[in-house]
Amino acid sequence: MPTQLHRRQILLSGAAATGLALAGAARAQTMAQTLAPPPLEVFARSPFIEHIDLSPDANTVAIVTRQGNEQILKTLDRRAASPHSATLGAVKVRDIFWADNSRVTVVTSVKGTLPQYGGFETELSQAFIVDPATGKTKLLWDKEAAIANPVVAGNLKRVKTAAGYQVTAGSFVGFDAYCVAAFSPDVDAPQRANDLGTAYKIQSLPCLPYQNQDVLLAPDGRIVAAGVMSFEGGRGVTKTWALQWNASTSARPFMKEVWRTDYSVEAPQLSGLSADGQAVVVGLFDDGWTFHKLGPDGKVGPSLDTSTDGLPRTPLFHPVTGRFVGFLRYGDDVDYEYTDPVLKTVAKSLPQAMGEGYRTRIVSFAEDPRQMIVHVEGEDEAGGYYFLDLAGGANELLGEDYPGLPADWLARRQAIRYKAGDGLDIPAFLTLPPHRQAKNLPLVVLPHGGPESHDGAGFDWQAQALASRGYCVLQPNFRGSSGYNLAFTRAGYGEFGRKMQTDLSDGVRHLAAQGIVDPKRVAICGASYGGYAALAGVTLQDGIYRCAVSIAGVADLDYMQQRTKTRSNTRYSDSVLYWRRYFGTTPLDEISPVRQAAKVSVPVLLIHGRDDTVVEYEHSVRMEKALRAAGKPVELISYDGQDHWETIESARIDMIKRVVGFLETHNPA
Repeated sequence: MPTQLHRRQILLSGAAATGLALAGAARAQTMAQTLAPPPLEVFARSPFIEHIDLSPDANTVAIVTRQGNEQILKTLDRRAASPHSATLGAVKVRDIFWADNSRVTVVTSVKGTLPQYGGFETELSQAFIVDPATGKTKLLWDKEAAIANPVVAGNLKRVKTAAGYQVTAGSFVGFDAYCVAAFSPDVDAPQRANDLGTAYKIQSLPCLPYQNQDVLLAPDGRIVAAGVMSFEGGRGVTKTWALQWNASTSARPFMKEVWRTDYSVEAPQLSGLSADGQAVVVGLFDDGWTFHKLGPDGKVGPSLDTSTDGLPRTPLFHPVTGRFVGFLRYGDDVDYEYTDPVLKTVAKSLPQAMGEGYRTRIVSFAEDPRQMIVHVEGEDEAGGYYFLDLAGGANELLGEDYPGLPADWLARRQAIRYKAGDGLDIPAFLTLPPHRQAKNLPLVVLPHGGPESHDGAGFDWQAQALASRGYCVLQPNFRGSSGYNLAFTRAGYGEFGRKMQTDLSDGVRHLAAQGIVDPKRVAICGASYGGYAALAGVTLQDGIYRCAVSIAGVADLDYMQQRTKTRSNTRYSDSVLYWRRYFGTTPLDEISPVRQAAKVSVPVLLIHGRDDTVVEYEHSVRMEKALRAAGKPVELISYDGQDHWETIESARIDMIKRVVGFLETHNPA
């Protein structure tokens, strides 16, 4: 392997841009101390590169960037000087990938309803093939007469057939059929899927909103297998998952059931092809997730994960063959555990190429997996994308996430541990304000959403924004969080609003005991479940927080549970049972902030997007009404068109300014 040019040498030599037009603004980070903190817009703006992908031949890079609320697709041939650009408009881009070596698939979402989803509002995905050279586009499934809405429901990927590259996409045809079709990347080719002769009707599904189906495609687009859920016993007492194998030797599939099992909450996962390509990898949940080889003979092999550390893992698959090549391991950070010899060498080479002590994430592979785009973060770098060729020695900066953020205002983030009141070890991340001594600081507790999620070691724009204003920021991975081990997650069951909540305040006490924070200057701010935790911190607890900010937070648990039952049409749905685990037997009114509003003694700020389909805007409306009825200080800020993921940049910028202004008033730094 050629000698690698170290990434830091590239940056210091000034050769990082290598003529790439995608690199964006000149590197603004400087090691010289800047006296004033950067504007809050620097943190709240979308990263300069929101989405990125490498073409199969590794010659061209595609990115999505933003100008105001409009999104722009840019492609650059690494051998040429000028990029192509196509304005996508004020759309919500969720993903991009190359359709072939010259055209790009752009995945967007729009708020809407479908009968197959019970008629409730949700985010519906659509996919376009864009030719950046001409600006022409093609909406997949647009010309299928049986489809009322050209929605992509799954199986969106690039495949390589005998005829060349194609893009597959699944959608509902009529009311009860799920079809997978292959589309030509040529934007001028016929758009009607059946014209391509590759539309497959997998199975007529009962018209139930909680019915679902997975379809696994081979790299050439052939259907390999399907996972089918079924419900029996009235409205779903028994839930079954079956693996169907394609037994056909012709172009049209013939699906034959080879294995089935009952499940309660976590349905089996049809993950990908086995390492030999003769079977599939299926995820099964018993005492945690395990992944197994399961073939057309219906025999389940032993767990593919032989580790003993108890940390969760998800399987990895080869970018070209689609076959199993190892695991991604979670914890405070992630690690690649490849079994494929080439990819194992790739993973081992990353620290050498990108610098020891930097967090490196593989974002996109070319067909030659030694050519890739990686994302790199470190104590002096908020994040940047690099093209890396381990065979040819190339190491090129493509662009930075936050080019306007000076290096000396990048707050230090560290993993810590502390004891909960019952002795449980709580992992957390602490972000300290730049240019201030870590002593007697004001604190903002920033719990994550989920709750079965977790904060990691990577750059967090909200934590960084708050730290830039002088706040210490604590992000606890409270019991019930994912990312560590099943016992830690299960420790949260039945502790919603109880120990999951005191895990946060135990972190406050820990930092106060060390003299890092002033226990009299503590606020709490969170989004989604974190918004619930913020409200619970000033309703179920007292005297800990001087104020609370709930962003798209759950406020009325009974309302949420009733809406979940209505959406799923059964009290046995995965979602209903999932929440029941966390709630336990506690009466919901006792842990529901909207029912405990009279206990609030500090100011509360509610922020919510009106287009939120995950936590409905109604939660904040009800919380505001309850607080006002109780005579408590509250303000509700709403944003038209904003969704749960804070997609609209202008609203996100306004939001962080409102949050910081509120904190500086009620918990000054």
